[in-house]
Amino acid sequence: MAQIQSVMRLKQLVRNHYKTAGSGTDKEHESKGRANGFAEAVLLTTKITKKQIEQIIEKEHLEFFGMTREKRFQVAGNSDRTWVEKNWDRYDEPAYMRRPLPCKKKP
Repeated sequence: MAQIQSVMRLKQLVRNHYKTAGSGTDKEHESKGRANGFAEAVLLTTKITKKQIEQIIEKEHLEFFGMTREKRFQVAGNSDRTWVEKNWDRYDEPAYMRRPLPCKKKP
């Protein structure tokens, strides 16, 4: 019973976030934080897996926007490339090493 209620609440929070998505307001950031936090709590307190949560989010996105998250990303970027996760490895090096002051040369 609690698991069903958790899924319903997660759906509600995700939909609330989609209503404010792209606005750049504090309300958008708050709704995203609530949805993310609740998703983490559901992972810890129920038998729902991360894959199931991603499926719930994808389904809500499809119902709200009428397209998958990947398709919406492509439309927003006017690209036919597939949505790949960004490689953050270059940020492992501290910023002062990546971009030294103009007066100093990189070693």
